[in-house]
Amino acid sequence: MARWYARPCGRVRAESYLDDLDAILPEAKAVLAELQAAARPASDLEIGKHLGVLVKCFPNTGTADRETYGSVLVLDVIAAQPSISDVEAACRMLRQTSNFMPTIAEVLTALHVEKQRREGTIRGVAHIVNYDRDRLVKEAEEERKLHQEKEAERLLRLEQDRKRREEDFW
Repeated sequence: MARWYARPCGRVRAESYLDDLDAILPEAKAVLAELQAAARPASDLEIGKHLGVLVKCFPNTGTADRETYGSVLVLDVIAAQPSISDVEAACRMLRQTSNFMPTIAEVLTALHVEKQRREGTIRGVAHIVNYDRDRLVKEAEEERKLHQEKEAERLLRLEQDRKRREEDFW
């Protein structure tokens, strides 16, 4: 897990980022693997089960319309070829936020939103996993050299000021 505290004094930024990257990399790889596994296409049976639970969560809907609605809903969602995680997340979100049975368009929109959310999360975690560590090491070395040069210049100025004050004193 990333550390969110102040960086130690005298440490260069890229060096600190390297430490953070090394600390979170194993966990990020595991999370990426889980996310990619959850992105597998949902089977027709899984889609039917999740949508069946969704429809049953709204008891005030008429039973005659419910059968037609349910069968058309399942066919439309199967045609969208969503991942299992998208189906689970969309159904959960609709159950928790809808006061009435969601329309087929609302279900398809929720699936699209969840797909975009999942893809964005995978992109973000993949960016961490695939981050160019060599470039960060090079940046750390460059920062360290720059820091050392600035420190040397500062010490030289201090020494020059000390000598000038000494000469002015005598």
